[in-house]
Amino acid sequence: MKNLISVFVILVFLMSCASQPDANTTASSNPGQTAAQGSGQAAGAALPNTAARNNYGSGIILDGAQRYTVVRGDTLARIARTRYNNGYLYPLIYIASRNVVSNPDFLRPGMVLTIPNLSRNLLDPTARANLKNMLLEMAVFEEQRGRVVTARDMRNLANGL
Repeated sequence: MKNLISVFVILVFLMSCASQPDANTTASSNPGQTAAQGSGQAAGAALPNTAARNNYGSGIILDGAQRYTVVRGDTLARIARTRYNNGYLYPLIYIASRNVVSNPDFLRPGMVLTIPNLSRNLLDPTARANLKNMLLEMAVFEEQRGRVVTARDMRNLANGL
């Protein structure tokens, strides 16, 4: 019973930390704003499976990657917005940190993430293709959760790579 209460308190805390527009937002003035935010996952929204993440991850360049320790209130989208100037690029961090992060919506303070060098990954055709495919897959995940604008913008970003 204590574990159930603890999980509920954590979920309420994570939802209260969300400062992003809700899923009904129809325009995105701040890229990445709704990506990887909150715990309001729609029924049937399935995260990319581990095998797919490992396949993408094997093509990501980690040479020159930095480490980042999660602090309270962090989300992958916020970290991506800070590091890459684009919150929609959170799948790159999600792929690179696949051994640490199992769900992009749930980060715990103290987690140490891998932040790949974006320009190295965009210049390499294999890494760029893996990032594009992961963005497209995460767009499906976002759409299943009712985040239509986020999904659309992630697809646009992926198609521009």
